[in-house]
Amino acid sequence: MADCARRTGVTGLPRVPPTRYAFRMARIWLRPLLIAGVLIAALAAAPRQALAQRPQPVVTINGLDDTRYPLLTAIVTALDAHGVPAPGLTAAQFQAFEGEAPLRVKSVQSAQDASAKLDVVVAIDVSGSMLGQPLDRAKQAATQFVQSLGPNDEAAIITFSDKVAGVITFTNDRVALTNAIAGLQATGGTALYQAVQTSAFAASTAPAPRRAVVLLTDGQNDTQDTEATAAGSTDAARGAGVPFFTIGFGDAPDTVYLQGLSGATQGQFRAANAADVSAVYGDIAALLRNQYLLTVAAAGTADGKAAQLRLIVTIGGAPAAALAAFTRGAAPTPAPTISLGPTAVVTPAQAAGGGGSNTAAFAFLGAVAGLAAGIGGLVLVRLRRQRAIERHQLQVVAPNASLAEAQPLPRAAGVAAAPQQAQAGTGRLVELGGAGRTFELRAGPALIGSSRNATVALPAAAEVAPEHARIWLRDGRYVLHHAGGLGRRTLVGGKDAEWVTLEPGDEISVGGHRFRFEDEGG
Repeated sequence: MADCARRTGVTGLPRVPPTRYAFRMARIWLRPLLIAGVLIAALAAAPRQALAQRPQPVVTINGLDDTRYPLLTAIVTALDAHGVPAPGLTAAQFQAFEGEAPLRVKSVQSAQDASAKLDVVVAIDVSGSMLGQPLDRAKQAATQFVQSLGPNDEAAIITFSDKVAGVITFTNDRVALTNAIAGLQATGGTALYQAVQTSAFAASTAPAPRRAVVLLTDGQNDTQDTEATAAGSTDAARGAGVPFFTIGFGDAPDTVYLQGLSGATQGQFRAANAADVSAVYGDIAALLRNQYLLTVAAAGTADGKAAQLRLIVTIGGAPAAALAAFTRGAAPTPAPTISLGPTAVVTPAQAAGGGGSNTAAFAFLGAVAGLAAGIGGLVLVRLRRQRAIERHQLQVVAPNASLAEAQPLPRAAGVAAAPQQAQAGTGRLVELGGAGRTFELRAGPALIGSSRNATVALPAAAEVAPEHARIWLRDGRYVLHHAGGLGRRTLVGGKDAEWVTLEPGDEISVGGHRFRFEDEGG
């Protein structure tokens, strides 16, 4: 063979090394296998992707009450995969956790239960831009909404234009509510932020276990006669612990603000026009009618620390989760100690077992116990006074800061509040130290703070809020309200003030700035 090749001049094929030949064969056979693997992986992932894209149920914790810790009371809205309220859920479909620790769901009540009563504030924009068909449609929709409430549910009506007015207080008298809505008329601007603050306070005073605000507006805050701000009103609503269901009506509502307000309070924002506003109110009514009232037994000790409730609800075989923050009760008060000298410190238990040599310690222990009891009594009195103040605030707060006409929600159900006559007012603040300026309060509200719109403008500082305190005239007396938050202080007579009726000669201190209150007519 080799001789033949030499004779013909043809040589054989080049010799291929065994390793290269093996690699070439592997590449030929592995390529189809890799393609097949990719196809199999894609087919396996398809069901998971389809499941991820499938609509899922949604759960929202609209409110969480931790005042009876270790019992937690949660108001829950549960929507199925189609966004429809899920009725008939049972306790077996709810799971509760604090972190990873499971909690016991003691009871689940439907909103249909009489004990799950709802108190709802219906706030309606009656500014001039609502004149005509917009207000007519809004009134019709609001009327249908209050008529659809449960037999034990109650509603209050608040309106706002240049000023905020309480039309009717909480009542389940459907005729009174219908008549109150029918009498609404449109005029003026839009005090939206002040309306939110007033509605939040009104709802927070309601005694029902479920509370809400349904607010409709077609515009943006455009009044210059109130110190309320977007951020301040949202904080007030969040602090009230009441969900806001906001309706942006027409073509030019402040959608960004309304969405932020609803998001901050665990409510919902809905857009509406004259054609579908009744349907939007109806959707909100359906949500409220299908809420759940959960009682959950927490497991941690009452140490005053922040915690988080995680709720998992199984709806239509699919889970949905929601989170809400709470406080684990109040931190326990440490046992008092008794000092018997520079180095000797004993506890009350040790003092009790010390025999006759600790007679002085016993006497001192008795004094400490008496002092503790006195302090406890003072705290109890203060708490009771604070609750009384909170109940009375609805009569004191002037919802309309511009004219100080102070229209509270009336006590008598079904009776519309009549505007009160503005009062002249002779009060003033005299600055102590500095330039010795004098600030006339008139009827108020007079704002103290670092805001450029403040009546008493103070230099910007960490201890001075833009809206630090307000003073206004009510029934011939001046009332001061601290509005600067927990991190700042307003002192009257050297004591922390929240709501105070001022007396002539009272010294008011805000961030180191001191003023004397004077009132010739007081």
